[in-house]
Amino acid sequence: MGLEPGPVKNMVQLLESCGVVVVRRDLGSNLIDALISWPDGRAPLVLIGDHAPGDRLRFTLAHELGHAVMHKVPSNRQEAEADQFASEFLMPADDIRHDLNNVSLARLAELKLKWRVSMAALLRRARDLGAISDFRYKQVNIDISTAGYRKSEPVEITQESPHAVAAAISTRIASGESIESIARDAMMTTEELRDAYVGSADVY
Repeated sequence: MGLEPGPVKNMVQLLESCGVVVVRRDLGSNLIDALISWPDGRAPLVLIGDHAPGDRLRFTLAHELGHAVMHKVPSNRQEAEADQFASEFLMPADDIRHDLNNVSLARLAELKLKWRVSMAALLRRARDLGAISDFRYKQVNIDISTAGYRKSEPVEITQESPHAVAAAISTRIASGESIESIARDAMMTTEELRDAYVGSADVY
């Protein structure tokens, strides 16, 4: 992937640059943030929900990437392993360790802007890397709960948007291809294609 040290700037853009097809959809449940499918011989497809906060979605995408590259066969530890993968991918130990000493709510909010992951994920990373003690971890967790940050954290991270599919459609339209033809290739009705993509494709 050729990533530079430090925070991943845009998870969706990174996945698209590697050939992953990313599509935003209503997944029918607020309990599901993203799904990934990687059929043999074809590009991986990620469906992302339209409801999740930007920081949570980034972690979920990294989690799903972990599944894609590690788990061809289900196991009892696959969810924990995907979480560990996502933590290291978004918060590499060598890059973030010096940021995680003496964490407080105010410090976690600052780091959330920099690393673009949740305050809770940053706090967990600090404990897992030994930057803070278990006692301090419990203290700050209590502070998070008392402040009401379990339901809604301060510092909003903008939700990242996929662009590759809309750009491809825009290119095909610009070359003279009809929307009806593109819709047939996508196995969608013309109306579905217009609603899902054409409006955003027009900006490319």
